[in-house]
Amino acid sequence: MKILVIGAGNMGLTYAQGMSQSSLLKENNIMMLDTSDEKLKELNQISHFDAFKELEDCLPKADIIFIAVKPYHAEGLFKKMKAM
Repeated sequence: MKILVIGAGNMGLTYAQGMSQSSLLKENNIMMLDTSDEKLKELNQISHFDAFKELEDCLPKADIIFIAVKPYHAEGLFKKMKAM
């Protein structure tokens, strides 16, 4: 099972860190999507996450999606997701 967390801020990173400790998930089953180059650099240093910048690179692989973005980003994100 592949999990995608969209948004790697405080909320998204907390979700992902908690899920990564679950015995139900195998290593590298958590994908993180963020648009910040700085955040992606940080995520790439965490071995149990696969980091992505583009939605189309990770959304098709996801079985479960957690959305952890600011409310004002949600509408644009949903439109982009719907188009896929």
